[in-house]
Amino acid sequence: MKLMKNSFAVFGALCAATIISAPVHAQEEALAAVSPGNAVLSVTGTGEVTTAPDIANFDVSVVSTGSTASQALQNNSRQMQNVFAALRRLGIAQKDIQTSSVSLQPQFQRFNRNGPQESQTPRITGYNASNSVRIIQRDLDNLGRTIDALVTAGANRVNGPTFGLANSDAERNRARVDAIKDARARAELYAGAAGLRVKRIMLISDQSPGIVRPQMRFARMEAADSSVPISPGEQAITASVSVMFELSPR
Repeated sequence: MKLMKNSFAVFGALCAATIISAPVHAQEEALAAVSPGNAVLSVTGTGEVTTAPDIANFDVSVVSTGSTASQALQNNSRQMQNVFAALRRLGIAQKDIQTSSVSLQPQFQRFNRNGPQESQTPRITGYNASNSVRIIQRDLDNLGRTIDALVTAGANRVNGPTFGLANSDAERNRARVDAIKDARARAELYAGAAGLRVKRIMLISDQSPGIVRPQMRFARMEAADSSVPISPGEQAITASVSVMFELSPR
Protein backbone atom coordinates (compact mmCIF):
# COMPACT_ATOMS: atom_id res chain seq x y z
CA MET A 1 0.00 0.00 0.00
CA LYS A 2 2.86 2.34 0.69
CA LEU A 3 4.18 1.86 -2.84
CA MET A 4 0.73 2.53 -4.24
CA LYS A 5 0.47 5.82 -2.34
CA ASN A 6 3.83 6.95 -3.55
CA SER A 7 2.91 6.12 -7.13
CA PHE A 8 -0.24 8.20 -6.73
CA ALA A 9 1.83 11.13 -5.49
CA VAL A 10 4.29 10.91 -8.39
CA PHE A 11 1.47 10.53 -10.92
CA GLY A 12 -0.31 13.53 -9.42
CA ALA A 13 2.80 15.69 -9.47
CA LEU A 14 3.44 14.95 -13.13
CA CYS A 15 -0.14 15.68 -14.09
CA ALA A 16 -0.27 18.87 -12.04
CA ALA A 17 2.75 20.17 -13.90
CA THR A 18 0.64 20.37 -17.06
CA ILE A 19 -1.73 22.96 -15.56
CA ILE A 20 -0.41 26.24 -16.89
CA SER A 21 -3.43 28.41 -17.62
CA ALA A 22 -5.14 28.71 -14.25
CA PRO A 23 -3.89 31.29 -11.69
CA VAL A 24 -1.15 29.88 -9.47
CA HIS A 25 -3.11 30.44 -6.26
CA ALA A 26 -6.10 28.55 -7.71
CA GLN A 27 -3.86 25.62 -8.62
CA GLU A 28 -2.33 25.61 -5.14
CA GLU A 29 -5.73 25.67 -3.46
CA ALA A 30 -6.99 22.84 -5.66
CA LEU A 31 -3.93 20.70 -5.01
CA ALA A 32 -4.17 21.35 -1.26
CA ALA A 33 -7.73 20.00 -1.29
CA VAL A 34 -6.72 16.63 -2.76
CA SER A 35 -7.22 13.77 -0.32
CA PRO A 36 -4.01 12.09 0.92
CA GLY A 37 -2.93 9.25 -1.35
CA ASN A 38 -5.00 10.45 -4.29
CA ALA A 39 -3.69 11.76 -7.60
CA VAL A 40 -4.66 14.65 -9.87
CA LEU A 41 -5.01 14.69 -13.61
CA SER A 42 -5.27 17.76 -15.85
CA VAL A 43 -6.74 17.33 -19.32
CA THR A 44 -7.84 19.70 -22.05
CA GLY A 45 -11.26 19.24 -23.58
CA THR A 46 -12.48 20.78 -26.81
CA GLY A 47 -15.94 21.33 -28.22
CA GLU A 48 -17.12 22.47 -31.63
CA VAL A 49 -20.50 23.57 -32.90
CA THR A 50 -21.27 24.30 -36.55
CA THR A 51 -24.10 26.54 -37.65
CA ALA A 52 -25.15 28.54 -40.69
CA PRO A 53 -24.04 32.20 -40.68
CA ASP A 54 -26.65 34.93 -40.66
CA ILE A 55 -24.62 38.03 -41.60
CA ALA A 56 -21.95 38.91 -44.15
CA ASN A 57 -19.40 41.73 -44.15
CA PHE A 58 -17.94 43.04 -47.39
CA ASP A 59 -16.29 46.17 -48.78
CA VAL A 60 -17.23 48.03 -51.93
CA SER A 61 -15.16 50.82 -53.44
CA VAL A 62 -15.38 53.39 -56.16
CA VAL A 63 -12.05 54.16 -57.84
CA SER A 64 -12.05 57.14 -60.22
CA THR A 65 -9.51 59.10 -62.25
CA GLY A 66 -9.20 62.68 -63.37
CA SER A 67 -6.68 65.05 -64.90
CA THR A 68 -6.76 67.17 -61.75
CA ALA A 69 -7.23 66.28 -58.09
CA SER A 70 -10.52 68.17 -58.00
CA GLN A 71 -11.84 66.40 -61.08
CA ALA A 72 -10.88 62.94 -59.79
CA LEU A 73 -12.58 63.64 -56.45
CA GLN A 74 -15.71 65.03 -58.10
CA ASN A 75 -15.98 62.02 -60.40
CA ASN A 76 -15.54 59.73 -57.43
CA SER A 77 -18.09 61.55 -55.29
CA ARG A 78 -20.68 61.41 -58.06
CA GLN A 79 -20.28 57.64 -58.46
CA MET A 80 -20.25 57.12 -54.71
CA GLN A 81 -23.52 59.01 -54.30
CA ASN A 82 -25.06 56.54 -56.73
CA VAL A 83 -23.74 53.66 -54.62
CA PHE A 84 -25.24 55.15 -51.44
CA ALA A 85 -28.55 55.65 -53.22
CA ALA A 86 -28.50 51.99 -54.26
CA LEU A 87 -27.85 50.97 -50.66
CA ARG A 88 -30.90 52.92 -49.54
CA ARG A 89 -33.05 51.29 -52.23
CA LEU A 90 -31.80 47.89 -51.12
CA GLY A 91 -32.96 48.61 -47.57
CA ILE A 92 -29.50 48.40 -45.97
CA ALA A 93 -29.70 50.17 -42.59
CA GLN A 94 -27.49 53.22 -42.06
CA LYS A 95 -25.87 51.56 -39.03
CA ASP A 96 -24.67 48.77 -41.33
CA ILE A 97 -22.83 51.14 -43.69
CA GLN A 98 -19.47 52.55 -42.61
CA THR A 99 -16.87 54.44 -44.63
CA SER A 100 -13.59 52.56 -44.29
CA SER A 101 -11.23 54.71 -46.36
CA VAL A 102 -11.00 57.73 -48.66
CA SER A 103 -7.84 58.38 -50.66
CA LEU A 104 -6.54 60.70 -53.37
CA GLN A 105 -3.20 59.98 -55.05
CA PRO A 106 -1.32 61.48 -58.00
CA GLN A 107 -0.32 59.42 -61.02
CA PHE A 108 3.29 59.85 -62.14
CA GLN A 109 5.03 59.27 -65.43
CA ARG A 110 8.73 59.77 -66.19
CA PHE A 111 9.85 61.88 -69.17
CA ASN A 112 13.17 62.69 -70.91
CA ARG A 113 13.45 59.81 -73.37
CA ASN A 114 17.02 60.62 -74.41
CA GLY A 115 18.60 60.85 -70.95
CA PRO A 116 19.57 58.05 -68.56
CA GLN A 117 16.93 56.51 -66.33
CA GLU A 118 18.23 58.42 -63.31
CA SER A 119 17.75 61.79 -65.04
CA GLN A 120 14.14 61.25 -66.01
CA THR A 121 11.87 63.72 -64.27
CA PRO A 122 8.58 62.38 -62.83
CA ARG A 123 5.55 64.43 -63.78
CA ILE A 124 1.99 64.25 -62.52
CA THR A 125 -0.29 63.11 -65.31
CA GLY A 126 -3.51 62.62 -63.35
CA TYR A 127 -5.06 61.60 -60.08
CA ASN A 128 -6.74 58.51 -58.60
CA ALA A 129 -9.53 58.94 -56.07
CA SER A 130 -10.95 56.08 -54.02
CA ASN A 131 -13.81 55.80 -51.55
CA SER A 132 -14.56 52.53 -49.74
CA VAL A 133 -17.43 51.49 -47.47
CA ARG A 134 -17.87 48.41 -45.31
CA ILE A 135 -21.33 46.89 -45.40
CA ILE A 136 -23.11 44.39 -43.17
CA GLN A 137 -25.65 42.34 -45.10
CA ARG A 138 -28.23 40.68 -42.86
CA ASP A 139 -30.34 39.13 -45.61
CA LEU A 140 -27.97 36.52 -47.01
CA ASP A 141 -30.51 35.30 -49.55
CA ASN A 142 -30.12 38.64 -51.36
CA LEU A 143 -26.36 39.05 -50.93
CA GLY A 144 -25.59 38.28 -54.57
CA ARG A 145 -28.24 40.72 -55.78
CA THR A 146 -26.90 43.39 -53.43
CA ILE A 147 -23.37 43.10 -54.84
CA ASP A 148 -24.75 43.13 -58.38
CA ALA A 149 -26.80 46.27 -57.70
CA LEU A 150 -23.86 48.12 -56.16
CA VAL A 151 -21.58 47.32 -59.10
CA THR A 152 -24.30 48.47 -61.49
CA ALA A 153 -24.58 51.70 -59.47
CA GLY A 154 -20.88 52.48 -59.91
CA ALA A 155 -18.83 50.40 -57.46
CA ASN A 156 -15.87 48.96 -59.35
CA ARG A 157 -14.11 47.04 -56.59
CA VAL A 158 -15.60 44.47 -54.21
CA ASN A 159 -13.77 42.66 -51.43
CA GLY A 160 -15.39 39.88 -49.42
CA PRO A 161 -17.67 38.61 -48.15
CA THR A 162 -16.72 37.41 -44.68
CA PHE A 163 -19.54 35.47 -43.06
CA GLY A 164 -20.40 35.54 -39.37
CA LEU A 165 -23.07 35.44 -36.70
CA ALA A 166 -24.94 38.43 -35.34
CA ASN A 167 -25.20 36.73 -31.93
CA SER A 168 -23.18 33.59 -31.25
CA ASP A 169 -23.70 33.34 -27.46
CA ALA A 170 -25.91 30.23 -27.59
CA GLU A 171 -23.54 28.41 -29.94
CA ARG A 172 -20.51 29.41 -27.86
CA ASN A 173 -22.13 27.99 -24.72
CA ARG A 174 -22.97 24.72 -26.50
CA ALA A 175 -19.32 24.43 -27.55
CA ARG A 176 -18.20 25.05 -23.95
CA VAL A 177 -20.55 22.36 -22.64
CA ASP A 178 -19.18 19.94 -25.22
CA ALA A 179 -15.63 20.86 -24.17
CA ILE A 180 -16.40 19.93 -20.55
CA LYS A 181 -17.93 16.63 -21.67
CA ASP A 182 -14.85 15.93 -23.77
CA ALA A 183 -12.55 16.65 -20.84
CA ARG A 184 -14.57 14.31 -18.60
CA ALA A 185 -14.46 11.52 -21.19
CA ARG A 186 -10.69 11.89 -21.54
CA ALA A 187 -10.25 11.83 -17.77
CA GLU A 188 -12.34 8.65 -17.46
CA LEU A 189 -10.26 7.02 -20.18
CA TYR A 190 -6.89 7.91 -18.66
CA ALA A 191 -7.99 7.08 -15.14
CA GLY A 192 -9.30 3.68 -16.22
CA ALA A 193 -6.08 2.92 -18.05
CA ALA A 194 -4.15 3.71 -14.85
CA GLY A 195 -6.42 1.56 -12.68
CA LEU A 196 -7.99 4.59 -11.00
CA ARG A 197 -11.35 6.32 -11.01
CA VAL A 198 -12.40 9.94 -11.35
CA LYS A 199 -13.52 11.23 -7.99
CA ARG A 200 -14.33 14.88 -8.66
CA ILE A 201 -13.43 18.05 -10.55
CA MET A 202 -10.96 20.25 -8.72
CA LEU A 203 -10.46 23.14 -11.13
CA ILE A 204 -11.81 24.38 -14.47
CA SER A 205 -9.93 26.90 -16.59
CA ASP A 206 -11.50 28.36 -19.74
CA GLN A 207 -8.87 28.33 -22.48
CA SER A 208 -10.79 30.41 -25.00
CA PRO A 209 -13.93 32.55 -25.16
CA GLY A 210 -15.28 30.41 -27.97
CA ILE A 211 -13.53 30.97 -31.28
CA VAL A 212 -15.59 31.52 -34.42
CA ARG A 213 -13.87 30.32 -37.57
CA PRO A 214 -15.78 31.75 -40.52
CA GLN A 215 -15.29 30.68 -44.11
CA MET A 216 -13.99 33.56 -46.20
CA ARG A 217 -14.47 34.19 -49.88
CA PHE A 218 -12.98 37.06 -51.82
CA ALA A 219 -14.01 38.57 -55.13
CA ARG A 220 -12.84 41.39 -57.37
CA MET A 221 -14.84 42.38 -60.42
CA GLU A 222 -15.12 45.11 -63.00
CA ALA A 223 -18.81 44.57 -63.77
CA ALA A 224 -21.62 42.18 -63.02
CA ASP A 225 -23.67 40.50 -65.73
CA SER A 226 -26.09 38.81 -63.31
CA SER A 227 -26.58 38.24 -59.60
CA VAL A 228 -23.31 37.08 -58.09
CA PRO A 229 -23.48 33.45 -56.87
CA ILE A 230 -22.74 33.27 -53.13
CA SER A 231 -22.37 30.22 -50.85
CA PRO A 232 -22.37 31.11 -47.12
CA GLY A 233 -21.31 27.64 -45.92
CA GLU A 234 -21.15 27.12 -42.15
CA GLN A 235 -19.48 28.65 -39.12
CA ALA A 236 -17.40 26.50 -36.77
CA ILE A 237 -17.40 27.72 -33.17
CA THR A 238 -14.84 26.03 -30.92
CA ALA A 239 -14.14 26.15 -27.20
CA SER A 240 -11.37 24.71 -25.09
CA VAL A 241 -11.17 24.09 -21.33
CA SER A 242 -8.52 22.71 -18.99
CA VAL A 243 -9.96 20.63 -16.17
CA MET A 244 -8.17 19.24 -13.12
CA PHE A 245 -9.66 16.00 -11.76
CA GLU A 246 -8.96 14.22 -8.51
CA LEU A 247 -8.36 10.51 -9.00
CA SER A 248 -8.68 7.82 -6.35
CA PRO A 249 -8.17 4.05 -6.19
CA ARG A 250 -11.02 1.91 -7.49
